[in-house]
Amino acid sequence: MRIISALIVLSALLFGKSHILSTIPVPKVQILKKDTTICDEECLEEYLLDDQIFSFLANIDDSVKNLALREKKLMFEALFNIESKNSDTSIIRVALLLPDKIIGRYASTITNAVFAYLMAKNRRFELKSYTVDREDNETIINGLQKIVKDKFEFVIAPMTPKGANIIATLHPSISIFFPTIHSSKVPNRNRNMFFGGIDYQAQIKKLLEHLNRDSSIALLYDESAKGEELNSIVESNIRTDYPKNRVVMNRAIKKEFSDFSPLFEDSEERRNRIAERLKNVSFFLNTPIIKSSLILTQLTLYEREPNLVLSTQINYKPMLLSMTQQQDRNTLLIANSISTKENNGFIVDANRLLNNDIVYNWINYSTTVGADYFFHTMTGTEREYSENVIDNQIIYPVRIMKPLETRFIDLTE
Repeated sequence: MRIISALIVLSALLFGKSHILSTIPVPKVQILKKDTTICDEECLEEYLLDDQIFSFLANIDDSVKNLALREKKLMFEALFNIESKNSDTSIIRVALLLPDKIIGRYASTITNAVFAYLMAKNRRFELKSYTVDREDNETIINGLQKIVKDKFEFVIAPMTPKGANIIATLHPSISIFFPTIHSSKVPNRNRNMFFGGIDYQAQIKKLLEHLNRDSSIALLYDESAKGEELNSIVESNIRTDYPKNRVVMNRAIKKEFSDFSPLFEDSEERRNRIAERLKNVSFFLNTPIIKSSLILTQLTLYEREPNLVLSTQINYKPMLLSMTQQQDRNTLLIANSISTKENNGFIVDANRLLNNDIVYNWINYSTTVGADYFFHTMTGTEREYSENVIDNQIIYPVRIMKPLETRFIDLTE
């Protein structure tokens, strides 16, 4: 009966739309070993092959060193909400401060990312959401006062820079992690504020290292605040570090724009002039995934052969592989700050149970890394993620990814 109840709760999480967490405690399941036989790693693997999940769980313990088996143990314990034989009795308490009308669907996916992480750690926890309609002083103060009144000391707050700067003026006494913001956006932050936003400056610098010194460069960017911000960083870096690389095109792409033929083809005279201008040229795309895919396909269509195409985290998505052909992305390099290692597979699997992505979605990933850092702080246990935290900012290594036919490979390695 307890197993069925646990599965019902999981089904509600999988298919429910609300990010408001239920106050009803999830039932715990315990599995007892009924014999004294010793089951080694080969024996445990046989149980898994035979789908004898509960026999596997009854026989595995913390003496097993095989990482894959340990991950399976954690995954199944999380799936069935099984109380670990060695579980700690202390409760991990985390609050979420969510400006849900501002961040939209991210309110749900961030909640799922924190829930999945805590579920995968198989410790007793309390996770409570506090929603705010606006990012203004009064609304944020009221939200934080409720959190303090409920005696939470660790808060995950996916705010915009506006909200984070308001919180900075309040000098919070509780620890607050902002997965959506880089610390450079909050100049007057205090020691209780932590940040998980990606360093786009570092990504752009790393990408430009691949630029040929004799090539010209064309800049295309989206007419959004993020597109303009990224393009401004690229322009600044080129002026400072690559003054010999001539910028031959610097064009904002309108939001509704989908036909890029005017960039590549018009009258024969203009076509020849553009072709000469774009010879031996590299492109830097600060455009979202759909526009980037259209640009790549039309570069192929109009027989433009770019020296190199560069882009930041905004285009590190598997959708790019399905929307373009291999020949469209032969010269494409993408910066990525999400870990590509599989040593946190049980956390990835716990997210998949909730239809949540932390492999390509950087906000969900940064939320998970922040939750891991708070968990480490609360329990003293070893962190699952190895990113350094310097001046309260998570420092992500920048990897340069090359898209192949069906996957991305890490050129850094």
